[in-house]
Amino acid sequence: MGVGFGRQGKTFAIHTKDWSIGHLELPVIQHYVERFIAYVEKHPDTVFHVTAIGCGLAGYKHSQIAPLFRHNRADALPNILFDEAWKPYLCSRAKFWGTY
Repeated sequence: MGVGFGRQGKTFAIHTKDWSIGHLELPVIQHYVERFIAYVEKHPDTVFHVTAIGCGLAGYKHSQIAPLFRHNRADALPNILFDEAWKPYLCSRAKFWGTY
């Protein structure tokens, strides 16, 4: 709670909402996804379970957020597991962990 971006214990926060609880624009979320991917690449021994961020209170559709990870080729990284709801939007090499 209170960490808007970055690693906190066994979690990693990615911004999808601003400080006034409004949703961030997709290019801004893309920036935070890119920073997350850079972190993941530097920690190949850590597995990250990515939930369907931005698809709840932020109000985005899976089809809008999941491709942000594909754009960064994160869906091909072996240490990221995605929410199964994103299966239609990611590459065939993507791995999945379940759903929230």
